Amino acid sequence: MVAISLYSLVNTFWVARLGYQAVAAITAVLPFFFLTVAVAVGTGVGINAFSSRKFGEKDSEAPNLAAGQALFLSVILGLLFALISNIFPDQILRLSGATQEVMDLAEGYLRAIGLGMPTFFFSLIIRNVFHASGDTSVQWFLRSLLKF
Repeated sequence: MVAISLYSLVNTFWVARLGYQAVAAITAVLPFFFLTVAVAVGTGVGINAFSSRKFGEKDSEAPNLAAGQALFLSVILGLLFALISNIFPDQILRLSGATQEVMDLAEGYLRAIGLGMPTFFFSLIIRNVFHASGDTSVQWFLRSLLKF
């Protein structure tokens, strides 16, 4: 969460050079961005808890299945949020309190953020699968996918 907050802070620092409308635009997108972070982190923590418990029980099959399902789930959630951000940008921004003055800038930023959602969800969810296993090597992940 610190890294994500720092991302927003650095983003604001650089965008501030473009003017107050640009800062207002990225501020209007922040609630949607934090919603996606909450869904991705919450899903990852749930998968982490399940996999850790199964590893502790010496059940090696259930965490392998969970890793495959986590991959599928991260792709589905990433695509869902990418579609939502690109199909309903006006509604999302109005709910966030964006004014008409910054709507065009905010919509462009929201669409750009939306394009990265599949990768964003993948990285946050799969990271928790690695943490649950205690083995953060790529070989464990690849073995799990082959069993899926």
